[in-house]
Amino acid sequence: MDSTDNLQRLSVLIVDDEPFQRRVLREVLKTLGSRRITEADSGQLAMLKVAEYGYDLILSDVQMPGMNGLELLRQIRTGQTPRPRDTRFIIVTSFSNAEVLGAAMSLDVNGFLVKPIRIGVVREKLERAVQEAFQPRAQQDYESVVTDLPSLEDAQRDAGAAPGARLPAGEKSGAGKSPKRIPIVQARGGMQVAKDLVAKNGTVLIPAGTILTELFINRMWDLSEVLVDEFVDVFSGYDENKAES
Repeated sequence: MDSTDNLQRLSVLIVDDEPFQRRVLREVLKTLGSRRITEADSGQLAMLKVAEYGYDLILSDVQMPGMNGLELLRQIRTGQTPRPRDTRFIIVTSFSNAEVLGAAMSLDVNGFLVKPIRIGVVREKLERAVQEAFQPRAQQDYESVVTDLPSLEDAQRDAGAAPGARLPAGEKSGAGKSPKRIPIVQARGGMQVAKDLVAKNGTVLIPAGTILTELFINRMWDLSEVLVDEFVDVFSGYDENKAES
C-alpha cells in the first residue's frame, strides 16, 4: 500500500475508551486519506462490531476497562469472531511496559503505535501491517497467552506477578548448528533464534528456538529502542534462504 487511494479503501476500526485519543487517530487517518473509519469505546463493543462488519485493520489501545486491547487481539487470533484470524491489528501503547509488548508479540501483533501519534509514523505502520506476510499459528498457541496483566491494573509488581508471555519455539537444541551474532538489519525469514531476544528490563520478547518470519523481523525493528542491543543471535547452520510458508 503506497498511495492515498489504497488508504481510502482500507476499513479501519479504532478502539479506545478515551474520546480524545479516538479523535486524534481519526483525524490522522483522515489526513492520510482514509475514509472508512469506525470507532468503539471498549473491547466488548469492538468485538460486536468486528463480528458484524469485519475490518481490514484494527487500531486499539491496551488499557481499557472490561476487555483490554490484548484480550481483544487474543479473541481474534483464537477465532472467537466469524472474521479472519489474520485480521491486521496494531497496538497503541508506550514502550514503557515491556510486559505488554511481550504479550502482544506472543499474539502476533502487526505493529505498535507510540503516543504522541505522528502522521508519518502512522502511514508507515499501516503500510507495513497490511503488506507483511502473516499466517496465524494454531489457535491453541494463542489461548495460553496471559492478557490480564497486573501492570495494566497499576498493580504493584512483585515476585508473584504473572510471567511474561512467550512465543512457541521451534527446535530448542540447535544441534549441529553454530550460533552467530548479527545486526537485526541482517535478519532474514527462516533464521532460527539461538538466544532469547530480551527487552532492557529482562522481558523475553522472542524466545530462543523461534523461526523468524517477516512479522517477527518487523516487530524487532518496531521495538529496537527497548531491546538490550540491536543484535540477534541466530543459528548460522540454519537455511537462511528458506522461503517462508
